[in-house]
Amino acid sequence: MSETTIEKTFDIDGSLVVITGGNTGIGKETARKLSWAGASVLIACRNLEKASSAKKDIETETGNPVKVLQLDLSSFESIKNFTNRLIGQYGIPDVLINNAAIYSRKHIKSKDGIEMTMAVNYYAPFYLTSLILPHMLELNNEARIINVSSDAYSFGKYIPDLGKSRELKGFSAYALSKRALMYYSFDLAEKLLNTNITINCVHPGHSATGIWPSDTWYWKITKAFISINADPASYAAENIVFAASSPDMCGISGKYLSNLEICNTKDNIFNAAEQKQLWDFTLCELEELGILK
Repeated sequence: MSETTIEKTFDIDGSLVVITGGNTGIGKETARKLSWAGASVLIACRNLEKASSAKKDIETETGNPVKVLQLDLSSFESIKNFTNRLIGQYGIPDVLINNAAIYSRKHIKSKDGIEMTMAVNYYAPFYLTSLILPHMLELNNEARIINVSSDAYSFGKYIPDLGKSRELKGFSAYALSKRALMYYSFDLAEKLLNTNITINCVHPGHSATGIWPSDTWYWKITKAFISINADPASYAAENIVFAASSPDMCGISGKYLSNLEICNTKDNIFNAAEQKQLWDFTLCELEELGILK
């Protein structure tokens, strides 16, 4: 993990910011704060009704227009269609925030045959970023990619085939997806050295969001406990806003941020061999599915 060496300017005011899952929770608070800062915010999410409601709320509060595009992160076809519409209608984003995530208590497959948590939390940011990245490289000023992670990564047991050979589900799938996302972010940061693009991971904090299930009595109790001890969504969003907009983050890449500062990852969690193995495996999987050619 390294810092870029090219001096680039960055100003969130007037920048096009794409945020996945920006219709509720931390994502909506992030969109609101960045809109207040003058960014041209585009909310990308599956539920257009919720997105339109968030758009109305933010526009009423900030007076700045907010854009909305439909995106189903469980579908590679939807991700490709979204990217084409985004670039065609609104241009190249200055900031991409891969914020959306899910938690699936049961083992469910996506439309493309991938375990749902891994599909949305890891494969989707990987593919979406790979489609937008070539365009961002054309920008004259610094562009930023923010991957919203979680300190759950430290519980994620690394599985080389990402659970393909077993029925991954629940917290084990969620923790692995966040660990994989961080591996990917650090690897991509190294590949983007001496370019105009920085990429960082953010742990927003422990906030009560809508991703946790409530279909069993014990999860209802767990959610209540999380809510009591959780940080407000507005506070959690500050960590993402800092990574996306702060001048202090100019040229800083391949880092893990929490509590508005760069932090060290937990010891003995990551290693270069696993990081490379994950990158190669993901590319092979996407090639086998005909997604990357």
